[in-house]
This record gives sequence, C-alpha cells and structure tokens, in this order.
Amino acid sequence: MYRKSLKFILSISTMALPLIFSGVALAQDSPNECVQMGALAWDNWTKSDAGGSGSLPDGETNGDYLRCKACHGWDAQGTKGGYVRRDRKETRPNAGEGDGDATTRALTRGEITTDMVAHSDGGRAFTDGTGSWVPLNDMGMHHSGNMADHQAGYTLGNQHPDFSGGDMTEEQMGCLVEFLNFMDADQSAYFADIDPSQDPVLYTMVDTADATAGMDFYDDNCMGCHGDPATDHNGANEGAPSGGILAYLAKDGKFSEFSHKARWGIPGSSMSFGSIGSPTSANVADMMLYL
Repeated sequence: MYRKSLKFILSISTMALPLIFSGVALAQDSPNECVQMGALAWDNWTKSDAGGSGSLPDGETNGDYLRCKACHGWDAQGTKGGYVRRDRKETRPNAGEGDGDATTRALTRGEITTDMVAHSDGGRAFTDGTGSWVPLNDMGMHHSGNMADHQAGYTLGNQHPDFSGGDMTEEQMGCLVEFLNFMDADQSAYFADIDPSQDPVLYTMVDTADATAGMDFYDDNCMGCHGDPATDHNGANEGAPSGGILAYLAKDGKFSEFSHKARWGIPGSSMSFGSIGSPTSANVADMMLYL
C-alpha cells in the first residue's frame, strides 16, 4: 500500500485530477527487446527506433493516419478508454466518433495475430488518402450531400491501413503482436478501472500503487527533463509538456497516454526506455499516484 503523508493528502484534496485508487496489479514480467520495439511501433512505426525506415510510405502524407494509437488509443481501448471524446481533425483520425461505425476499436490482449495487424483483407491503401475533410457544425446547416461527404470522409480516414505491402516489416508486425499480447502492458497493470463516461475520463488506480515510491522514481528518472511537477516544471526539455506534467494529466484521457509514454518512451526522441530507467508497470502506476 502507498504511504500517505499530510502533504500528499492535502495535495489530493485540492487537485481535480481524474484519479482514484483501487484494484490489483498484474504480476511483473520483464519485456524483451521485441516487446519494447512493438511498444514504440504502436506509437509510430515509421520511426527508425521503432523498426521503421524513418519516412512515410509512398502515397501517405500524414503520419497520424498510420499510427496504431491514433484509432485504438494509447490504452488500446478505443472509445472504451482515453480516446472516448477524441475528435477527428484534418490532421488526424479518431477512435470512431462521427464515422457511423459503432465498434469500439478496443483490443483484447492475448488474442492479437499478425493477420489482424496486416489487415490485408480490405484495409485502406495508402494511395486512398484519408478521405474528405468536412467537419460538421452545431447549426445543422449541412445539406444531405455535404453530410454524405462528411460521413465518407470520416469512414475512410478511420479505416485500418493495409500494412501487408512491406512498408511495415514482418519484424515490426511480429513485435507489435508480442507487445499487444504482453499482459504487463495491459491497462489493468496500471488501472483497476477506466470509466470513459466521466469527463475527464476517471481512472481507478491499482491498489498496489505507492506514491512515495512514485516520487522517488520520478525524482531519479524524470525530474531532470520535466522538472518539479509542483513548482517550476521546467527541466531540460524547457517545460514540455506545455504547462507541466500536472496540467497535462488534468486533461481528458491523458493518464492513458502517460502510462504508455512513461513506460516505453517516445520514438524519435531522447526519451528511450533505457534513459527513463527501464520502468516497470509498477513504477508507472506509482508515479501516476504520486503525480
């Protein structure tokens, strides 16, 4: 159990972060290098440290329409997780809202295959683009043709890409499968429950999380870049994320994003798995409770 201090109790009572504590964590497993690469590929498989070439495939101009997390969410739960209210923009897809497809885009670890990743049976070709961009307004001014263009654009933009052409390598697909079937990367390793009906999303932490241990891990591995979360939050990365860690976590669904990035790092950046202390799921849960 986490050890409570008066300072910690007072800070929780004065901060409206979407976080409560309960549940049981999964046993700790050590991720191999393939799992680690698969986690980076989930973020952005085109990056070289995620096993990619470092560039977008022919016919695609926007990397967000190729990223696994863009439709399935950082927690792989789609509209059942942190991306429940993520809207589509010209520059990105979403987890399904607005495109007429009621599937959640939620994945079940232990059941993922390379065929599911490749999506060769009807996946969107890169040359198909991302569909028309016709945002709806709140005034109901769109005519039927305009609505049809909107619907078609959203559907195409949210279709799973066909990765069977070789741009995503067999090694990357295999490692994505290993990562997605790695139970210690499941959201239940960090959260006892995710409630997307709350706005912002309400996260119930595993009850093994220890705030004091989280503070120690943060101080040792994160402070140098992100700074003191309670004061200046200005480390070596000049205050990123904007406004500091606490302001970032207060936004809708951001604990899902944090749990992935703080566990595995960010491809194409200096924030690698090793540079942040090779964290376990327990380390990440501890930090989230502390923060």
